[in-house]
Amino acid sequence: MRKATEVEYFPYYAKSVCYILAYPDGHLEQIPHNKTGKRAALPKVLSGEAKLYAVWPGSYTSDLFEIDDVAKFISECGL
Repeated sequence: MRKATEVEYFPYYAKSVCYILAYPDGHLEQIPHNKTGKRAALPKVLSGEAKLYAVWPGSYTSDLFEIDDVAKFISECGL
């Protein structure tokens, strides 16, 4: 797993990127791919209740990224 800040350009708003919230108890929640879904997830991430991850699909593999710069996520997604 990588961190989103490790890549030069992370496609935060690409429709092919799948966002997931991971809770300390192991529960996972997929975030709907719209601004409303992303906005609803923010309080959970900002409070530390859950961590935000994204799957960025490629031509041959899909990679998992931790969204480690929430401010950039907010900015890039227009939230």
